[in-house]
Amino acid sequence: FKQFVDSVTFDAQIDASDVSLEEIVHFAPALDGMNDRVKLKSKIYGSVSTMRLPKFELKYAEKTYVHGKIKIADYRNFENGFFDERIDDFYVDFEELKRFRLPNSAPEPYITLDPELERLQFIEGDKLSLIGGRKEFTFFADKFNTALGSIELHYGVNFKLAPTEDHYLF
Repeated sequence: FKQFVDSVTFDAQIDASDVSLEEIVHFAPALDGMNDRVKLKSKIYGSVSTMRLPKFELKYAEKTYVHGKIKIADYRNFENGFFDERIDDFYVDFEELKRFRLPNSAPEPYITLDPELERLQFIEGDKLSLIGGRKEFTFFADKFNTALGSIELHYGVNFKLAPTEDHYLF
């Protein structure tokens, strides 16, 4: 398996496909327990451990989608991984997000949202960048829209994992 992850490279175009996350577990054991289906369309190249998706389109459930350029860092070292993602446009419906099954290794089986955050109902935007790692990252976006209003983040917001590792400070 290790040889597959480190030596096989991809150079492919994935046309609109219905993907079961249960099937991805064979290549990414850290995702064990995830069982949702997503729609995926993308160009894909690189090895499993350094995968690049320069024209990425992901759709989950009815409303939630993400379009952008994704670089998948070596998932075997997620704790110390570095992310530099560019999202062209996105829409996340919070009710759909709460139904998304997390890996068995997560503290909870599903995403939980603070009631104050739930009031937003959805978030949509464009030109989002996420730079950093699990413990600290910065994110930038031209504009976010929610059910309660809009916000512009030209200078970004820095998030740092709290010492208790159960939430982020910004």
